[in-house]
Amino acid sequence: MSQRDIGAFLDDMIRARIGIRLIAEQHLALHQETAEHMVGVVNSAVEPAVLIRDSGDIVREMCEVHYGSAPELLIDGDQRMTFAYIPVHLEYLMTELLKNAYRATVEQSARANRFPHPP
Repeated sequence: MSQRDIGAFLDDMIRARIGIRLIAEQHLALHQETAEHMVGVVNSAVEPAVLIRDSGDIVREMCEVHYGSAPELLIDGDQRMTFAYIPVHLEYLMTELLKNAYRATVEQSARANRFPHPP
């Protein structure tokens, strides 16, 4: 198998695993009592600004422990917006995205000898 074939196979496997897990979690969650705005594992009123702030707090602490400092988190746009989504997936994505952004900001600030870090 070529590298490309192996990559495609692994991508297909992870997508299938996520899909199967999501179906199972949704089925189980539909048979349990859930919080307001929840339809199974789907939150019909996700507030991305709140979720981003929460993820940012976690990532900021990680960044401060690892690098000794962290940039300020700046959220621009309508912070009252809501939409339907699976919060666990969005939390994971935001945390990974913010970890990359914080690391890049701290490392670039260090290279440029620029403190405090830009938001």
